[in-house]
Amino acid sequence: MTDLQTFTDAYFEALLWTEHTTDGESFLDDIYGIEHIDPDSVSDARQQCADFIAQAGDLIEDAGGYVAAGHDFLLTRNGHGTGFWDRGLGDIGERLTAIAVTFRPVHAFDTDDDRVYIEEG
Repeated sequence: MTDLQTFTDAYFEALLWTEHTTDGESFLDDIYGIEHIDPDSVSDARQQCADFIAQAGDLIEDAGGYVAAGHDFLLTRNGHGTGFWDRGLGDIGERLTAIAVTFRPVHAFDTDDDRVYIEEG
């Protein structure tokens, strides 16, 4: 598995874990997996993850590796109560946070076709 794949899988897991179903009754990860995410949404998110990795460089390994960084990229860009800035990483966490917040927040939602879509904003 590539570093990008590891990173994006962790990113998608965090996204599904943080979002509720459209009816608000459960979290998306209670019903859906990565395989349910719309292919166009996957492609867009994968590109954003690749862009983040390119900007972050070696800082990712210093921050705990690609799984932790994938989770933290999603949490930080979306303004959750934890993320790079909250891991005790000092300057590394601050630098990764500064990169992550240049990406707009994203929102995932489910539809009647049993797909999960991702949109910015």
